[in-house]
Amino acid sequence: MKKLTKLSALSLLTLPAFASAHTGHADASGLVSGFMHTVSGMDHLVAMIALGFWLVQSQRRLSLVQPLLVVSAMLIGATAGVAGLGFTGVEWGVAGSVLLLGLAITFRLPVALFTGVSLSLFGAFHGLAHGMEVPAGLSALTFFIGFSVAALLLAAVGMGLASAVSRLRLDRAAVWLGLSISGLGAAFMTLV
Repeated sequence: MKKLTKLSALSLLTLPAFASAHTGHADASGLVSGFMHTVSGMDHLVAMIALGFWLVQSQRRLSLVQPLLVVSAMLIGATAGVAGLGFTGVEWGVAGSVLLLGLAITFRLPVALFTGVSLSLFGAFHGLAHGMEVPAGLSALTFFIGFSVAALLLAAVGMGLASAVSRLRLDRAAVWLGLSISGLGAAFMTLV
């Protein structure tokens, strides 16, 4: 337990580096830039893996319906962001979704508690953040394809992780994972 506490505290020291993880992809193509934006931004990375984990954990089966719903909402949000309809609090929505997903994993909240509207809002906040950050001169369409593919792959990683945790009966690990994700979400909120 002491080692886990020390490791958690040490990992929190790296958060300032992740707060600016969305920069540096402007030289890449729109596709690569969109993909890298998702996998190098700690908030998006954790959120999509947590989403996949939670969906499998709470439903006990693999389903692509919810991840596709979230990515569809991300595309709508991204379109709004590119159109200039973003607002300054969007990163709060992204950080808050990480916190809530961690709590959903920790307390094994069933997906049925969350409507399609809730999952769509989650996706829209993430998409809006992506759309507001499309580098100038890049194709928004290829950027969108890049982040959509990355989001689905990360959700698949979370789904695979949840399946392994379930198969190995590591319920305590799932609780600790959920608590860690919630802690990251809270930390992200302090960085916004």
